[in-house]
Amino acid sequence: MQKDVSLPPKHPPPSSLRLFASLFQVTPATISSLWNLLRFEVWSSPKASTAASEAEVKAYNKVALDLGTCEFLSHSFRSLFDILRPSLLTSYPPTRVCMSKDCTAHRASDTTRTLTDPRTHKARLFTLREGALPIYTTSLYCRACHRRYHRSYSVQNVNISQHCFISSDLLEFSAVSKTQEVLSLTNCSRKYSRSIGLLNASVLNNLTAHMDTFQAYLSSKTNFHWQSSMQLLQTDVLNGFFLYSLLLDHAEQRSTRVLDHNAPSQKDRLQPVLQARNARMEGFGLEEYTHACNLCYIVFLDDEGNLVKIQAAACNGHTTGHPCCAVHGCKEPLLTLRQRFCATHTYLNNICAVTDCQLPIESRHLTCGSPDHRVLENAYFQQGKALSRLRKCLNNTPGHSQGKDS
Repeated sequence: MQKDVSLPPKHPPPSSLRLFASLFQVTPATISSLWNLLRFEVWSSPKASTAASEAEVKAYNKVALDLGTCEFLSHSFRSLFDILRPSLLTSYPPTRVCMSKDCTAHRASDTTRTLTDPRTHKARLFTLREGALPIYTTSLYCRACHRRYHRSYSVQNVNISQHCFISSDLLEFSAVSKTQEVLSLTNCSRKYSRSIGLLNASVLNNLTAHMDTFQAYLSSKTNFHWQSSMQLLQTDVLNGFFLYSLLLDHAEQRSTRVLDHNAPSQKDRLQPVLQARNARMEGFGLEEYTHACNLCYIVFLDDEGNLVKIQAAACNGHTTGHPCCAVHGCKEPLLTLRQRFCATHTYLNNICAVTDCQLPIESRHLTCGSPDHRVLENAYFQQGKALSRLRKCLNNTPGHSQGKDS
């Protein structure tokens, strides 16, 4: 089905009439009359250049959420809502036509809509400047080539999961926080949930100092329920960081990558792409790999007249001791960080832990039945060998009294 969206609809959808009537405190008939009078001017007007005020956002959210209006908006009526900036609650694909040039539904202009069959569901959008927002997200379908277009087709708000979007500026903030502050995933989510993502955070985090303001806030607060939590989770931060970094990497390389849509989890979907990126970054993939100066390393003549290079290597706890397969030289990643062997060598968990011993382990042990090997295992797991000796010496010291919490 094709529809010319350059012309306004003759009649607004009933849900839109109810929304505008509630916002402007008039009857739906009044809104319908105003629409018949001004629809061409409104439809051709440019988008608003000024952001909505906090009071306007609150008023819109209250009415739209109570009515459930955004869930039933027709796609052809979207332009008017773009002008009034309700994007805090609605999310559509960035196109009305199929983008594939080989498709019969492709059009050079966006004035004729060829995408149909909208599907809408609730989601949440985490932003840097407007906090955590409840939204409705809609996807559109091309009946010619059987593609479905989602909001993440053109990435501004990254689609982390089916019900979670994170704005690009917030992902950039999280990436900088992780690199500059070495901020953990837990602290990233806590930092957002307790400050940036919380409306009136300065009041809610300091109730004693803002008691009068807090009472006014409670009196104006509406009962709001959403199907998913408005808290930014650790998994959202991690998946967002990976997706955002991969998008930037492919943008720099002028390349594209197709992810497995049917992967059982986001981890399985991203892992091969991340591994390919890391393999490409080894050696010459690093931007400064070929850089050389007198600060990077020193070249001098040794006693035999040969040129020798001295280069420093800096590392910390994050770059040493990475969990890997216990088989020397194996590069296959572990399925979980708690495992000792990769999937290929997992059978070695049933083999004696002593090097060069190929006998099977005994129940509840990591070694075979050899007494010599059992002595090694018991010594390895002896609880607090050095610490227990120090405590014993400390307790035997004359005049020492050990507290309960020592």
